[in-house]
Amino acid sequence: MIIPMKNEGPNVRILFEEIIKIFKNSSFRWEVIFIDDGSEDETGEILNSLVRSNSKAKAYRLYPSRGQSAAIAAGIRVSSNEYIGLMDGDGQNDPEDILRMYQYLQQNLGIDFVQGCRYPRRKDSFLRKFLSKGANKLSRIFIGTELSDLGCATKVFNRRVVDVIPFTGEVHRIYGAYALVSGFKVIEMKVKHRPRVHGNSKYGYSRIWKFILDVVFLKLNVYVSTRPIYALGLVSLCFFTTSFLGISTAILLRVSGYKDYIDGTLMTFSAVMFSIGVLTMLFGLVTDTLLVRLSEIQEQVKS
Repeated sequence: MIIPMKNEGPNVRILFEEIIKIFKNSSFRWEVIFIDDGSEDETGEILNSLVRSNSKAKAYRLYPSRGQSAAIAAGIRVSSNEYIGLMDGDGQNDPEDILRMYQYLQQNLGIDFVQGCRYPRRKDSFLRKFLSKGANKLSRIFIGTELSDLGCATKVFNRRVVDVIPFTGEVHRIYGAYALVSGFKVIEMKVKHRPRVHGNSKYGYSRIWKFILDVVFLKLNVYVSTRPIYALGLVSLCFFTTSFLGISTAILLRVSGYKDYIDGTLMTFSAVMFSIGVLTMLFGLVTDTLLVRLSEIQEQVKS
């Protein structure tokens, strides 16, 4: 289990003792890795004192703060288990849900990823709730996934998922969607959403907008990587359209008498746009051909 933390001093000991209590009698091999993401309070000191008394726990510090995805990635690098559980360190996620998810994966080996779905959700302002529901609805429409709460931090997955989708940028927010579109079997499970007892939430409305941008980027990334000829063909069509509009404008200005000559600047601009369109289309064709050929080679190697 990997738990990123930042300025969670009052929550550290409570969460630590809760995890030990829940997992101490487990028959399987487990560990909990705390990543202090550049905390400015006593989080690091408390973690260090706690892990010294328990061999199942480890603590690492990132300085300066590098963000939640980087903290999780650091935890994954030092972890050794086949299955990886993630949760926030603010006390709102229940460690017992991690245990339930792991047990489910053990009983259903065809499943690669269990994504949490917070239920019941804590009380939020109307605007926050509206934006959150809208963002999740957008993800279902835009990506084509039935996952209803991608923003939930509680999740457990097989390590092979990380081999395909590394934790880079801010991927932690929609990691379940990345796993799904990459061909892994993902299911959703209801998890507890407890009120924050200590400290203040670090997530404002900006998180929702970042989530929406992540969803859009994921869709574009998948679209380009699967069939680049279609994606780049659409881009080249935009260049061709711009070129056509430039030529048409130059001719219209001449025919209407607004200018007594064909505007050379517009014609040059149109020629450049047309050339870029051709090059983009050719690049898409070459890339698509290479991907198809690479896929054929991989199939031959497998057989």
